[in-house]
Amino acid sequence: MSDIFGYEKNGTAIGQVASSEFVSINVGGKISLAQSVTATYGRTITEVSNIGDSMIYWLPGRPKGTFAVEKLVGSGGFLKDFAIGACGEMSGVSVNANSGRCTTGAGAISMDGVIAESVTIRVSSDSLTVAESLTARVASMSA
Repeated sequence: MSDIFGYEKNGTAIGQVASSEFVSINVGGKISLAQSVTATYGRTITEVSNIGDSMIYWLPGRPKGTFAVEKLVGSGGFLKDFAIGACGEMSGVSVNANSGRCTTGAGAISMDGVIAESVTIRVSSDSLTVAESLTARVASMSA
């Protein structure tokens, strides 16, 4: 039987892509009930030119990043999983993609020099959930 749109597909279910089912998020310890995580790391590149010259020079800035995680609030109460130190510092921050039923592991991202920037509490009447989120600044990230 051919595809309704005439599109032929081929694929295998083994080892294709990492699945969120097998990802763990750690902030000093494993985060439970995590719903989403975003980690960004980059640097500003400044374009420099010279009068009378057609050359363009690139001046790279310092790398920096952000880390944001949202989780449902469980029996531990508010902000218990985030392991924020007395001055906002955080250690042991990582995102790990592990092997699952039909996927291969994709490795881990570790973050250092992490400091909490903000926390948010969100209550939703539609989904009957209470969630909390953390946004932090990251000094360095490694894979």
